[in-house]
Amino acid sequence: YTSIFNGKWKGNTFKVLSGFEMDNFKDIKNSSEDIVFSFQNYFSQYDIFRLSYDFSHSYSPAGFKEEFGKVNSRQNNYENLLALAYYKIFNERLNSGITYSYRSTKLPEAGNQSDSNSLGLNLNYLHSITTTLYISYNTSNITHKEGGDISTQVVAAGFKQYITRQLFL
Repeated sequence: YTSIFNGKWKGNTFKVLSGFEMDNFKDIKNSSEDIVFSFQNYFSQYDIFRLSYDFSHSYSPAGFKEEFGKVNSRQNNYENLLALAYYKIFNERLNSGITYSYRSTKLPEAGNQSDSNSLGLNLNYLHSITTTLYISYNTSNITHKEGGDISTQVVAAGFKQYITRQLFL
């Protein structure tokens, strides 16, 4: 990504990134574009709000491996992703978060379109400097223009055991 704008003002962080990629294979010339906007606000040292928006355009199939076995048809692929998150730090050991995302994917030539909504909740407890206990809930709904909607719900509980600063179980 190339940073177009990056700034801070009164505890707020703004970023705008863009990307352009060009792949050249013998029979395939492919380009893709991506632009990302992100905003982060600290209402206090205990309350954090994040907003991000990502728009991307690419062609499908994207490369040689995906082209193998397919007919000579290329399709535009447009994707929009909006993500919101709010994090609350209760004390040094306990924090929680709520996230929401909306994704829209369109393949105009094929007449395909899908929209998905996702909502997540999590609670983390720092048991020790190397162990974090957590519980989370996530629900999502994917709606296809042609039908065949999908809904999922996931409840998880567990722990993270850090072996080093970057490696954990």
